[in-house]
Amino acid sequence: MKRHWPTWTKVAASLLRNPFGREGSSRAIALPVPAFTLLFSLVLLFGFNRPLWREVLRLSTAVDAPGWIFPASLLVTLALAFNAVLTLFAWPGLLKPVSIALLLIALFADHFMRQFGIFIDREMMRNLFETDWREARELLTLSLLGQFLGAGVIPAWVITRLPLVFPRGWRRQGVRNGVILFLSLAIGVALIAVEFKHYSVFFRNNRHVRHLVNPVNVLYGTSGYLKRHFLQQTRPLLAIGTDAAAGPRLQRAGKRLLFVLAVGETARAANFSLQGYTRPTNPRLAGAGGVYFSRVTACGTSTAASLPCMFSAKGRAEFSDEEAGSTEGLLDLLQRAGIGVIWLDNNSGCKGACDRVAYEDLSQADRPEHCSAEGCLDSVMNARLDEILATRSGPLVVVLHQKGSHGPAYYKRYPDSFRHFTPTCDRDEIDRCDREAIINAYDNSILFTDSVLADLILLLQKYEQAFDPAMLYVSDHGESLGENGLYLHGMPFLLAPESQTHVPMYLWTSPGFRAAMALEEGCLERVGPEPLSHDNLFHTILGILDVRTEVWQSALDFTQVCRPPR
Repeated sequence: MKRHWPTWTKVAASLLRNPFGREGSSRAIALPVPAFTLLFSLVLLFGFNRPLWREVLRLSTAVDAPGWIFPASLLVTLALAFNAVLTLFAWPGLLKPVSIALLLIALFADHFMRQFGIFIDREMMRNLFETDWREARELLTLSLLGQFLGAGVIPAWVITRLPLVFPRGWRRQGVRNGVILFLSLAIGVALIAVEFKHYSVFFRNNRHVRHLVNPVNVLYGTSGYLKRHFLQQTRPLLAIGTDAAAGPRLQRAGKRLLFVLAVGETARAANFSLQGYTRPTNPRLAGAGGVYFSRVTACGTSTAASLPCMFSAKGRAEFSDEEAGSTEGLLDLLQRAGIGVIWLDNNSGCKGACDRVAYEDLSQADRPEHCSAEGCLDSVMNARLDEILATRSGPLVVVLHQKGSHGPAYYKRYPDSFRHFTPTCDRDEIDRCDREAIINAYDNSILFTDSVLADLILLLQKYEQAFDPAMLYVSDHGESLGENGLYLHGMPFLLAPESQTHVPMYLWTSPGFRAAMALEEGCLERVGPEPLSHDNLFHTILGILDVRTEVWQSALDFTQVCRPPR
């Protein structure tokens, strides 16, 4: 007997009377599968894509069409595309689990996009997969829990109990799925064809919009990350700079040479008083006698993107994290030249940059004076370095990977004694704090970084009888603090604001180091205002330590002008 599909009004009334009726319940009218897939597609588009539609409406004024036509066309096209994808999974026992998974993915993505104004792409998914549980825990807030329960768990439960009508037999289901898939794609393609001029102009000029289509952005970004990650695992290690050797200055320096590279985290140049910021966030470094570089651009907008790039021989334009994971970097060349290398980490790992050197994770060290259940302050690395220097001799390079100003819990990055700028946002949910309190907490973290670096310089001066020390500090990327509604970092580089790409850099050298490496007194002060970037780091460290190799490029070594020619 032929079964007639119920009208929408009957379905709605039935669901209101018995929304959790079991499949086949006499008290509930079952919903046809095509109606469910289309309805669920609209729920995703309307319920979890507010950042997308806000951006589309903002940008669609630039499209040569009446204001409502292009957004409406895009909405229908996306709904048909979503419906087509769901139709591929429209089989008994499969459709509901897939729908629930997409619902939960979309819920989490929507929360973070709206809270922090972020875009979700491959790099953002890389940040997610490569962060540690302590950083991830700071993002799991009560507001997210409330949304998870209200807009995730309850709707998921409704889906599990919702009666759906499937045709009898796999063949009938396959035929119907094929017809719906064909019609959805055909109508969608027709809509794009009719408005092709507007679609082409819009997406050619606004490529970033695709990173807002939720949950497609999460799935696409995840697949791109996993593809690159597994390709890296199968590639053999590519050696570079196999001719690296100690130059005459490094040989003469012998066991006295010591270079400390402090890699900052989430420090933006705009909030450094050395950069001209009105607040005194660098009171100690200002009098430490080093050189500040005011125009430094980061290689990326996240640790996962910037850190491997900083230690790579290739600049940002040519850098590929896919290749970087299977290619030697700066630390390999230093070791090849006879320099000892140690990496001390208080962050989430070195992202492959230190895979073949001595490594210590201090983020959960048993040092009560520096650590708590929340993790360790960056001062823990100075304490460990003091122990290392008491028993080691050079030539030695030590990398200190700081926790710095990593958000959103800026208030956890400094001790209470550094709560100088008040009131502060003392919670992980920065969306519930006013912007002034967020900036105050962030500035306190910069103030503490200033103190950690100043203490590091004092520590190096303490060992000047045994070493000729130097210290270079540079942050991996910057941070957005509410400008244009953006928070945190990780924006696609071409779209990222300057606050996420303009980073501080500071170099301190002892008199013994300058003499050993033939650095002209006062010369680097003239380099300070010059435009530099992370691209300079690899070649500058090779040059300043007098490591000779064909990989070194003098044009990218900003200390070259301050030393006699090789």
